[in-house]
Amino acid sequence: MIYTVGFDKISGTVPVTKETNIDNMSSESIIVVNANGSKREQWEKDRSFPPALQFKGLLPTCEQKEQIYEFVQKGGTVVSTLPDPDEVIETVMFVEEVDDKQTNEFSNKENDGTTIKGTYSPFDWLFDELNDLAHTAYHYKKSEFNKESSIYVESTVETIAFFIGDLGGRVIFTKRLDPLNFIQTNELQEIINRCVKKDEYNVTTR
Repeated sequence: MIYTVGFDKISGTVPVTKETNIDNMSSESIIVVNANGSKREQWEKDRSFPPALQFKGLLPTCEQKEQIYEFVQKGGTVVSTLPDPDEVIETVMFVEEVDDKQTNEFSNKENDGTTIKGTYSPFDWLFDELNDLAHTAYHYKKSEFNKESSIYVESTVETIAFFIGDLGGRVIFTKRLDPLNFIQTNELQEIINRCVKKDEYNVTTR
């Protein structure tokens, strides 16, 4: 089963909500995270007229972050888009659209009495020692020999996988998933199938 965070509902996949218990997922499952922009923000309709929304926090939730860590340790696979990990995502809302509990999820917040400006990282959902993986993936370079010039040329890696623990858990970062469009499940499966330990080309083991 494929579970998604921050992507619009896609046929054949299950969107993660704040009620989702990741501990109940099989290690054969795949969690796909859209780390780009504000896609992980949760907003719910508060009333129809006049229209109003209520901010309900970020996904994954604090509890789900720990569950994702355990999921990977038990052999699960997480696939994520790969924006700049140093990017600061900013969201602004009226004070009546959010309560104090939800704003605790921001890495920084400013309240001027009318609006609240909150900021957070694209990869704040990577827990504990997984936290530095996005930086490693984003800045990872590969060297290729250019026969015409007889020199090595460095380029960024499109997809890189980190193997976690002894049960085959994987955290895969890729630039091949378009965060603005639907996931093509066949392309996703191709990315995952390539990220096996025998493929030394784009795999790092931790």
